[in-house]
Amino acid sequence: RGVTGVLWPRLASKQPAPIRRAAAECLVRLLQSPARTEDWAKASNRAAALNTLADESIPTSIAAALVGAFAAAGGDPCWEGLSAPKAFWPHLLAATKRGAPREAPFLERLPSLLRAVPADALQPGRCETVLSALLVAIAAPRSPAAEAWHAYFEVVLIADRAGVPIESAWRWAPVELYLGTQATTSAAASDGPEDSVPAG
Repeated sequence: RGVTGVLWPRLASKQPAPIRRAAAECLVRLLQSPARTEDWAKASNRAAALNTLADESIPTSIAAALVGAFAAAGGDPCWEGLSAPKAFWPHLLAATKRGAPREAPFLERLPSLLRAVPADALQPGRCETVLSALLVAIAAPRSPAAEAWHAYFEVVLIADRAGVPIESAWRWAPVELYLGTQATTSAAASDGPEDSVPAG
């Protein structure tokens, strides 16, 4: 079966969490190696790869790297028979909600995941769910906001290039969020105590 044939079953939920994480990390390295072949990333392994996005024992950055490496190694054949509404979007949304508020590497890899799936997987309404999760992450304390904003605009651009409609409200959401933050900051400054600045 080869080394990858041994590792894919190690991602199963019945395996201990440290085993699943170690298997995911090893598979990323193998699938990114120059010696990789399509046989290492078959459609039959796709569910195991996608499931890592929702596996809380595997950091979202590693899961995203695995799915990206799987897609690059397997090419179009690895997506044959994909039911995106059931097998891709719920996992991607779970990973975005989990990783976007704290993992900058995940946010950097998020656009490449959307580029990797077949064009017909980018269905109307699906990208908006990811955009919504990104806005929540941006508003979270100590989140990697710069990376989240970049991912947000990349998702919109990917949808546009695929001809998938994005409602105008999502295009204006960043402006509204920015203006709201500015207004809150200004109000807090004007409402502050008059003696907050020491006298000279």
